[in-house]
Amino acid sequence: REQLLAKFTRDVAMLRDDICENPKNGSAHHYLGASLQALGAWAREDGNERAARTLTEDAIEAFREHRRIDTSGAPAWHEGTAFSCYRAAECYIALSEPNRAIDCAVAGLALDAGIAELYWIAAVASYIRTNGWPFQISSLLGDLWAEWRIKVNAITDNQIGSISGLWDNVAASVIVPLSTANPPVM
Repeated sequence: REQLLAKFTRDVAMLRDDICENPKNGSAHHYLGASLQALGAWAREDGNERAARTLTEDAIEAFREHRRIDTSGAPAWHEGTAFSCYRAAECYIALSEPNRAIDCAVAGLALDAGIAELYWIAAVASYIRTNGWPFQISSLLGDLWAEWRIKVNAITDNQIGSISGLWDNVAASVIVPLSTANPPVM
């Protein structure tokens, strides 16, 4: 643990230096966010809630900046940018803001609807919003499985569903084709 803590602390310093020199390096913002998110999780584990909140909020800003850079018209790898939205959603869940987590998931789905983690994190955030935190993973999986079975049994071929949200003042709506032959992965 101590070695990883030292690694992420070192990475934050190196990435911040790189961003000062290359502010439009989207991947540096993504990795900065990932390092800050890890440090925030350890601060929370150590009982330092103030540091955990600050580090997690800083991680969200880094992920947001990655998304802003990679969607501003320059060529980008949208799968990676969508994953920054997933990581920001994880951060919002850690901050007990499930609605913002859902919005981040939708923003990521607007970039790449093939990232299964985005559907999953939206479902987790929705569950937390309805049932509170903390939750038992086995309980969550049971509820999702029951809901999933109902949805699969109720749809017919060629129907569509959608998921909508707003993150960072950007509205997004993703249309998801549903099929009993090939149901979407949650």
